[in-house]
Amino acid sequence: MRVVVARTARRRIEAKEHLLAYLRSHPCVDCGIGDIRVLDFDHRPQSSKRKDVMQLVKEGFSIRIIQDDVDKCDVRCRNCHAIATLERAPQNWRSRAERHGRRDEAAGAQCAGGLDRG
Repeated sequence: MRVVVARTARRRIEAKEHLLAYLRSHPCVDCGIGDIRVLDFDHRPQSSKRKDVMQLVKEGFSIRIIQDDVDKCDVRCRNCHAIATLERAPQNWRSRAERHGRRDEAAGAQCAGGLDRG
């Protein structure tokens, strides 16, 4: 039993080091931020997902298996990840409200531009 626990602990350390190096060389694909404290692995919608990448690390999976899942992901900061996730779910109330708000802002800008302020 101790051998399994020790192997899992070692794999976790190795996997975290591997992911740290990966994240340091892969900033957010959308905004370019490189602060590893806010970077997530966002599985691409068309790809099969074994588990969340960090869950694989926690459970002591090998770096090869973890990297297989990382290869199915885009690195995104938490803000861009949330936006991308909600844009994939267009029926979400937040996405509808954001689209509606943008139309209102655009219409307001057009109206304000045509006013005679003189």
